[in-house]
Amino acid sequence: MATNTTAAAKGFDINWDALLTAVKGLKIPDIDWNLLLQYDTTTYVLVAAAAVLFVVYQNNRPQPLAHPLLFGRQSDVSKSRKQGESAVYRNYGLGHGSPLVARPKADVKTILDLVSESQTASRKLWKDPVTNAQLKHTAEALAAGLVKVTGLVPKESNVLFLMNDSIDFLVADLACAQLGITSFTTTTPSLVVPILQWHMPTAIIVSASYLDSLLEQIADEKESRLIYVIVVPEIGVRTDVTDLELKSGVKIFLWGEIEDAGKVADKIAPVEMAVDDVFSVNFYATSSDGHPVGAELTHQSLTAGVTAVMNLFPSGKSLTTSDTVISAFSLASPFGRAVAYAAVYNGAAFATVPSTALFKGPLDATKVGLEDLLHTVELYDLPAPTVAFITPPHLTSWGQGILNSVGLLFLWGWRHKISESAHGHISRDSWLDSFIFAGARKKIGKKLDEKLRQVVIGGEPIAPLRLRPSRLLLSVPVVNAYVHALVCGPVCATSPFDLQFFRTPSAHYGAPTAALELKLVGVDDIAVERGEDPVGEMVVRGPSILLTTPVKIPREDGWLKTGEAAVVQANGSIVLLPQE
Repeated sequence: MATNTTAAAKGFDINWDALLTAVKGLKIPDIDWNLLLQYDTTTYVLVAAAAVLFVVYQNNRPQPLAHPLLFGRQSDVSKSRKQGESAVYRNYGLGHGSPLVARPKADVKTILDLVSESQTASRKLWKDPVTNAQLKHTAEALAAGLVKVTGLVPKESNVLFLMNDSIDFLVADLACAQLGITSFTTTTPSLVVPILQWHMPTAIIVSASYLDSLLEQIADEKESRLIYVIVVPEIGVRTDVTDLELKSGVKIFLWGEIEDAGKVADKIAPVEMAVDDVFSVNFYATSSDGHPVGAELTHQSLTAGVTAVMNLFPSGKSLTTSDTVISAFSLASPFGRAVAYAAVYNGAAFATVPSTALFKGPLDATKVGLEDLLHTVELYDLPAPTVAFITPPHLTSWGQGILNSVGLLFLWGWRHKISESAHGHISRDSWLDSFIFAGARKKIGKKLDEKLRQVVIGGEPIAPLRLRPSRLLLSVPVVNAYVHALVCGPVCATSPFDLQFFRTPSAHYGAPTAALELKLVGVDDIAVERGEDPVGEMVVRGPSILLTTPVKIPREDGWLKTGEAAVVQANGSIVLLPQE
């Protein structure tokens, strides 16, 4: 009764007697425990199967090609900065406590050292199978022939190269360097006349397809009769040297005559060389008074450029004797020279695409794109290329060709590629890639695609929305490198494993190479102090930087102004900004 009173006092009206009677009347159902155990075993099996599938999925899930933290700090940043400037940025693998890299090995100091005779394997340079030792001996014979036949004076004469890219260019380059003779080069035909007017060479080595035009250009020069012209033969181009010599009054020799004379002449020992000796000048522009402006290549700038090119590859996957390299950058340019000698130094096969030709001959492709690359492999009967140094138009043309050949399952495969790249992974090994994209790549690329393992692009900036699709369709590492006329080798470049996508005006260029350091000038100090990314003109300094002649571009404490506006992102990667 007390309980009922208490409950009522609290506002509850409970009939406890009736409740107890109802509970006693409840009947507990019988349970078939064996049946319940059967159901539980099935559940256990399903749970175990799900756990196994989860573990298998996690183990086979695409893993990042490199740890994401590595891309969070790509540049090593100096602790302090000057007013109106950003901090100084260096390659993170080098840091600020070490000297900038100037050579691939301590004993490589000159261009001749890059033709290492320790690489004994024969490989193709353009269409000619050759070892490094044979290349060096051919250059020695040409050097002796130049002195014997044309009377070139070591360390005094100079030679203008008006050749299309070929093994003969490399041979002439090495021969002149051995004699201490400066070579003149250009990638712009319109600069030939200014060069002849302001820097009349002692001799000119010219491709047969341009000989007639050259003789017309030098006909009015007062000292033209003192010039020796050496003609490099080309397939499909006939040259009547005797008739042209009589008409022009210029002494003309065939390449083979010089080489044969050198083989029987006394061998000439290489002149003494210093790392800062200028062995070549690349004329790339004209000054306000019409004077051609040239970039001076020294032995050190070339070895530094070669080292920077070699560092574009992942650790343990640099160029080897099993590689075949094709390049869309002329040997007459500093970057093209660095790429070529990086291949030669490592014993790789090498050739440049026909569109690099200074003078277009009957066999040269004129369209810059996939056709250019395919024509290169066919023209020189090269082994399947493994590395391609190309321009953005080549890359986008290649990617567009693959896209046009993919079947109806493209969208399914594309979602898979996007998902992979979001996790920092890209590969040709998945069954989905083999089923959807491999056939299209093989159809479009043919031999070009068989063994491809890396692509390096340089030249004009490329938009991220154009770079990303081509990278995913090719499914190999694509390095985006910034190239400058006054830098031998790349200025900065992305990691081969960097698949990050930023909505920036142009695709980012990663960090500076180990051969130089970089900073921005003209930055907004207030914005930088607020924590914003620095924006300004990019300036660089290091052993791969080239001096100019005869017009000297002013430099402050060795810093070269590139003329490019850039922003350095928080992770240390460089993005070029559109010029106003």
